[in-house]
Amino acid sequence: MHSIKNISKYFYDDSWSSLLTRKKNKKIALEALSFDINQNDCIGILGKNGSGKSTLLRLLGNILIPDEGTITLNNEEIETSYISGNERSFFWRLTVFENLEFFLKIYGMSDKKIKKDIENILNKLGLSQFINTKFMSLSSGFKKRVSIARALIKNPDIFLFDEITASLDKTSKKQIIATINDLRVRRENKVIMWATHDVDEALNICNKIILLKEGTISLIINKGDKEFNEEYISKFL
Repeated sequence: MHSIKNISKYFYDDSWSSLLTRKKNKKIALEALSFDINQNDCIGILGKNGSGKSTLLRLLGNILIPDEGTITLNNEEIETSYISGNERSFFWRLTVFENLEFFLKIYGMSDKKIKKDIENILNKLGLSQFINTKFMSLSSGFKKRVSIARALIKNPDIFLFDEITASLDKTSKKQIIATINDLRVRRENKVIMWATHDVDEALNICNKIILLKEGTISLIINKGDKEFNEEYISKFL
């Protein structure tokens, strides 16, 4: 089990006006969040824009450091992977294969395994036909699938998905959700954190939902609870 205890994160106003007045305004992004994560959990993180969803995932992914509180993982060697819709994290003029090859070498994978693993993951995600296509030529849906391919190849212990299906068409969403459900069915002790605005999407793949409001936890609902339904959860969004 992984444990999050009273974590808080603050950001400060670095505008010219704050520099002139020598006073930095503190903005609370997250305040005193506590919850536990079990192996095989798929946890939906829901909330309005600005509620702290992305900040929470970045803290769990060690991209940001909490100002207060602790994040305790059950093993020092736990690997995390933060996956967002940020297309700029890829090299646009390189092919899909060249992009994935680059990241696999960073992960320390041997040259012998790279080609085989890339071909396998692209086949699984329906991307085989784009293996030699430049990243910039892909549609938004396929770019996000390449983001998922990169995360799956890394094979982390904790997947941190940050609104990965936002702005996608229904077909692309369905294919990505199917990939996530397949990952869950295999039950390889993976944890999935799924930030989204789509309640139905979260209900379909998650066994627990955390509702954020202005940087605090409003409610934690588990699958099987009477509140685990779209009508109830939508009231908070």
